[in-house]
Amino acid sequence: MDSLCPFDTQKPTCSVCFEDGIHFCAKCRHTRYCSRECQLTDWKKHSGFCARARKYAECAAARIRGNIDIMTAHHDSSITVKIQESLEEFMNGSLVDEAPHFAYLYTDNQPNSRTITITLDDFSHTIPLIIAPDLAEAAKKYPCPDQGWSVFFMM
Repeated sequence: MDSLCPFDTQKPTCSVCFEDGIHFCAKCRHTRYCSRECQLTDWKKHSGFCARARKYAECAAARIRGNIDIMTAHHDSSITVKIQESLEEFMNGSLVDEAPHFAYLYTDNQPNSRTITITLDDFSHTIPLIIAPDLAEAAKKYPCPDQGWSVFFMM
């Protein structure tokens, strides 16, 4: 049975007019828009969410920084941190409860790209990877799986 409700659809829709959402917010890559006009209309409302989402992603990267450093010591490439929950669950859960978050770290094997990309569903935020000076010692001391690494962390 087809629904007339604009929210009840499998197709990604514009967050303003509910037409086909073919464009993303360039900063958070989460919120969809059909046109620049809809994005500008929504910016005052969306900008607070967008800034908070990027801040949460950076806090998550800071919480697991030791894991990121060890992976970087073993793989000279960028790191992707895939947090295993939706952006809304992640942001709301961080404020409400003390349940740990779960992330999967992996490398893209692109040498010298030096970035950390934090992803949750369709949200993505990339920050520069600053290499700790003592990574050679960390690489000797701590092993790192070749394919990826699962991490639980608290916010």
